[in-house]
Amino acid sequence: MIQSRPGVRLFVFGLALFGCFLGADASETFNNPVTTNRTNPDPFVFKDASGCYYGLSTHEGHNNIVMFRGTNLLTLYRGEHRVVWPAPASGWNTRDIWAPELHLIDGKFYIYYSGGNGKKQNTGVLKCAGADPYNGTWTDAGRLFSPEADDWAIDGTVLQQNGNLYFIWSGETPDNMKIQKLFISKMSSPTALTGPRVEISRPTFSFERHGNPKIIEDVNEGPEILQHGDRTFLIYSCSFCGTHYYNLGMLRCDADADPMVPAHWTKSTVSVFHEANGLFGPGHCSFTKSPDGREDWLVYHAMLNDRNDQPRYVCMQPFTWNKNGTPDFGEPRKTGVPAPK
Repeated sequence: MIQSRPGVRLFVFGLALFGCFLGADASETFNNPVTTNRTNPDPFVFKDASGCYYGLSTHEGHNNIVMFRGTNLLTLYRGEHRVVWPAPASGWNTRDIWAPELHLIDGKFYIYYSGGNGKKQNTGVLKCAGADPYNGTWTDAGRLFSPEADDWAIDGTVLQQNGNLYFIWSGETPDNMKIQKLFISKMSSPTALTGPRVEISRPTFSFERHGNPKIIEDVNEGPEILQHGDRTFLIYSCSFCGTHYYNLGMLRCDADADPMVPAHWTKSTVSVFHEANGLFGPGHCSFTKSPDGREDWLVYHAMLNDRNDQPRYVCMQPFTWNKNGTPDFGEPRKTGVPAPK
């Protein structure tokens, strides 16, 4: 996750705290999925310094970006929400608006998202004019692409390491349009890339290679950053999202390493989170904290059966850390059975 400068965190959230949806759920249990009245694949949750949560996801219709807001993480995607940015009528990003993410960088809010025009998907960025991401005015800051290779690209996220910004995304290359790889590029600013595009992962293990031969075969996508101690983890989704084989893989590197060097990343040889207990195809995750900041939470989407291309709903659960410093996500919490908050 992006960490803002210490002096900036305090002032930027005053307006957001005033406007937050209040009132926590009195229940001490919850069921996965946490919402079933609408599909919200690709969930992303951002928690501000005031304790207010902001939720985004790929919205029904795929033609706008909707933001949810509340202080109760478990009811976030069932509560207050509004369209913060509609897709334009013309241009490169008129449709297929996928996987939006909210990031705070040097005191300013940005939304990174995928969009297209029916021919090609690209990654883009929006910038908020004020300190309140929910009520602020969002403007299109353009596409984010590698100058040397402007190929099909989705699911962009941001890494801050060693005082630098990096953009990580999933892309296809013209030589093989049925394999999605993970690429990284250095950012000259929150709205522009600079320098080379470097491949840091491609599907190699069996858990990454359950595909649909008519659409896509081998998949690495949905990269998300999880920083803990002296390590940076890149948790990504693999296998085709329209199958129950969708799951999470993991790369890791040292927190002071140069992430542009592929050899600095080590890939787990096994899936770190996969179908179990009545939840199928768990993937495209994000990470947040409990209201008191003491627990780490995994937010993801999953299907309720193993019949491929079914609706994907928001699920979430706390996770812990192994003695070797790696995250332990466990298994998906069983649907219909209460689990502790």
